[in-house]
Amino acid sequence: ALGLPINQIFRPASTHFVPALLEKITLEHERKATRWEMIVSLGLQELLVKLSRHWLNGRSRSNGNGSIDPLEKMQEIRTIVHDQLEIQWAVSDMAKLCNLSTSRFAFLYKNCFEVSPMEDLIRKRIRQATILLSDTRKSISEIAEESGFEDLQYFYRAFKKRIGTTPRNLR
Repeated sequence: ALGLPINQIFRPASTHFVPALLEKITLEHERKATRWEMIVSLGLQELLVKLSRHWLNGRSRSNGNGSIDPLEKMQEIRTIVHDQLEIQWAVSDMAKLCNLSTSRFAFLYKNCFEVSPMEDLIRKRIRQATILLSDTRKSISEIAEESGFEDLQYFYRAFKKRIGTTPRNLR
């Protein structure tokens, strides 16, 4: 149904999403909490859908002259970074993922997404924090750390600047 090859090995260009999904599926299977089967099923579905994306993208990756489309590459890097918020990313780290200089990467990223790589990352971390603030009873410092902020004071300042209120007031 997803267009994945049957009885054929393929190597996706990126597998950054696989360990996290397998970890989630394994944890749910081991815990066997209420409705665990549904979560395992959804996790497997997500894994297969993402693999099918990579299969389809790999087949249509060339832009006619044998090189990879820059927009596709930027989207892939963005997905990798957004899926790993706990890593303390620098623009240079992101640029290395696509073999570009830091300045060239930042220029292309801003052209693609109309925001700098670091601002985009901070916004994603703030979105993650707002979800955790409303869905969990974790402390604000735990949420800040889980969202990728090492400094609690910086988290408060960044949150207030972008959301207009403090994490405590939002909660």
